[in-house]
Amino acid sequence: MLFCSLPRLLFAGKEIIVQSPDGKIEVSIDLTNKLSYQVRYNGKNIIQPSAIDFILNNGERLSDDLEVTKKNTKAINEIIISPVPEKRRAISNNYNELTIQFRHPYSLLFRVYNDGVA
Repeated sequence: MLFCSLPRLLFAGKEIIVQSPDGKIEVSIDLTNKLSYQVRYNGKNIIQPSAIDFILNNGERLSDDLEVTKKNTKAINEIIISPVPEKRRAISNNYNELTIQFRHPYSLLFRVYNDGVA
């Protein structure tokens, strides 16, 4: 696995932005009131702000207390060799990853590729 330069990560108040390696895709995570994200491609919204939440068995919501304890980013640029016969044997795996750890025992992970978001 090869790590390259750190991904562009911006903090604006309670908003965190991470971009694809080529800078065309941008994911914005908003921690202001409710946990939400949106995706832009070349500055145009392609996914409007969308809530991320779960209601737990005890009635609490994961978004009730959005206290962030840790943010971690890494840039991945590696080649994966396909174990199954395919058109391409060597597959490029290039993305920027953001992990947000919350005070509650859970974390949220985003991967931003040049051709999509996970």
